[in-house]
Amino acid sequence: MVAQYTARHVAQKLLDTKHLTPGLAEAEVPAKSKAAFEKVLMDIDAELRKLPEVESGQDQSGSTSVMTLFSPQFVVCANTGDSRAVLCRGGEAVALSHDHKPYNPGEKERIEAAGSHVKFNRVNGDLAVSRALGDFVYKRCETVTEAGGGCVKCASVLPMVAQHSVSSQEHLSCRVTGDDVPPPAAMDEASHTSSFCILR
Repeated sequence: MVAQYTARHVAQKLLDTKHLTPGLAEAEVPAKSKAAFEKVLMDIDAELRKLPEVESGQDQSGSTSVMTLFSPQFVVCANTGDSRAVLCRGGEAVALSHDHKPYNPGEKERIEAAGSHVKFNRVNGDLAVSRALGDFVYKRCETVTEAGGGCVKCASVLPMVAQHSVSSQEHLSCRVTGDDVPPPAAMDEASHTSSFCILR
């Protein structure tokens, strides 16, 4: 349910942020894209939490996400979890995203600061990613707070946003995959299809 809800609402919500507007100066693309991606995922996660089936505990699902925005000079990628975006650039695979795994430095520290642990490379021995939409059982924070009063959660929806410079002379394609597809295989698929990408 979380994945379907996100897919239905993310495009309109990106437009509604007003960060990504026609005529946006190229120099502003990275910062405005980051702000838009972060706001949209935080807003969707907050909406999901209030859905009756989530509040009742009937639906405890979660979803990873990966989004890319292409402009004449940049590719901006935002990912939460371990869905991947791979760019095919001149026949070479370029990873646009990096997996959020519980055992990664920084991720593990946040999980442990929230009073949870990493076992079998999973959050509490169960959740395979350290960032996701939904998965609210891992976003409880009744007792643990950061300095300043903020809540420390063992799972976060906040995406990692990365930018890559591109040239208008390049032919680029992008493929979105799961963590079970290695970059070379994804790159090969990206070079033969445009169904999963935005081409300039």
